[in-house]
Formats: sequence, structure tokens, C-alpha cells
Amino acid sequence: MMTLVMTGQQIHNVLEDAIEFYLDPSGSWGAYPRASGLRFDVNEAEEKGMRVSNLEINPKLEGTWGPIDLTKSYTVITNNFIATPRDGYYEFGNIPDELKVDTFLEYAQAFIDYSNDVKILEPVPQDRASTQSWSKTLPPSPAPTPAPTTSGGCNNFKVSWHLLTFLCILNFAIF
Repeated sequence: MMTLVMTGQQIHNVLEDAIEFYLDPSGSWGAYPRASGLRFDVNEAEEKGMRVSNLEINPKLEGTWGPIDLTKSYTVITNNFIATPRDGYYEFGNIPDELKVDTFLEYAQAFIDYSNDVKILEPVPQDRASTQSWSKTLPPSPAPTPAPTTSGGCNNFKVSWHLLTFLCILNFAIF
């Protein structure tokens, strides 16, 4: 396991990188970002850099969810494989070495120790799942001439998507 100090913008960037790699036919389905303390919406139809929206944070899941501050620094923990960077997590490679610490903890052993401590592993509740909604559809292009509206509502093109959360080792967590 490695800890990294990253800005909120860098966290957004690493999510965008991982999703891009996941969607690439030559990429890896294992690259899809799963995290603790982060939740977000994904629209794969958007261009890279715009796919992740509504990025929220709840460090250690001890408080309430709120928007991530793109200028604030956060401590992130991940495995050293993707931190070096691999599996599409390219933004991790932009973190200066002095902001990275190798804990020399084996992530599989950390998961075993956690499992032994909590005794019963529970599925991740939907409100804590990394991906809150998933869409493959771009909103329609604006009409060439404005049309009068009679409703104050808005169109929502997001499709609810549930991740299969049996025994999933997190790609990274926010502290």
C-alpha cells in the first residue's frame, strides 16, 4: 500500500484516466475505479475530462458527503501497482515522489486483517458506492431556436447503475 498526497483536481484526473482505460477496448475492465470515501456520477458518452461529475467526498466515511474541493490536498491510499502508475491510473505518475510513501503493507493482508476485525463483510450500501449513476447518453443538442417551456423541471439522462460489490478490494481510499 502507498499513501499519496493529491489535490482534488488530481483525484478527479485519476478517475478520468481510469475510466478512459476501462472504456478502451485494449484497456482493462479491472481498471474501473472503486474507492472508499468517494462517490461520483459517470457519463461515458462525454469526452475524457468531462465524464466524472458530482464528485463528492466523505473521508473515512465519518462525516457527511460534500463536493470535493479541487484545490485542497487529500491523503489517498492505494496499492503500489496502480500508484506507479499502471492499469490506466496515469495521474498517479504526476505526483512528486516526496508526496508518496510506501507503507510496505501488502494490500491483500490488509484486507484479510480488516475482514478479521469486522468479522462479517457487508455489501457496500448504494449511498456509499463509488459510482452513484452511470450514463451512456449525451444530452440532446440545444434546439436552434429557443422553444418556450411550461415546466420548471429538468431532463435527467442518468441511469442508475449498481456495482457488484461482493469481495471487492478498493482501488484507493480517501483519508
